[in-house]
Amino acid sequence: MQVVRYYSSISECLENAKDLHERYKLIKEIKMALFTSTLKQVEGGNLEEMQFNDGQTIIRTRYQNTSQIEGIIRALNKELANIERKLYGSVIVCQDVNVRR
Repeated sequence: MQVVRYYSSISECLENAKDLHERYKLIKEIKMALFTSTLKQVEGGNLEEMQFNDGQTIIRTRYQNTSQIEGIIRALNKELANIERKLYGSVIVCQDVNVRR
């Protein structure tokens, strides 16, 4: 039997992720759903509700305008970058600006 979890907000869904890998996957999928919703609103439809459904998780949230959605997408991008650093580490490249090739 498959368990379906219902959430009324994105933050509630992300708080219940089992581990960083699941949180990473959810953020990527939610970002795509938000981006699609934003495109629909820009193309002329009035966005009243965003629904994300991957078969196991359902999120239904209401938004008032595209700037609110864009702010959420920016926050999700930051969280995604943080998770990537935790999972895969980060690399810093140092260059001497005085060296000529």
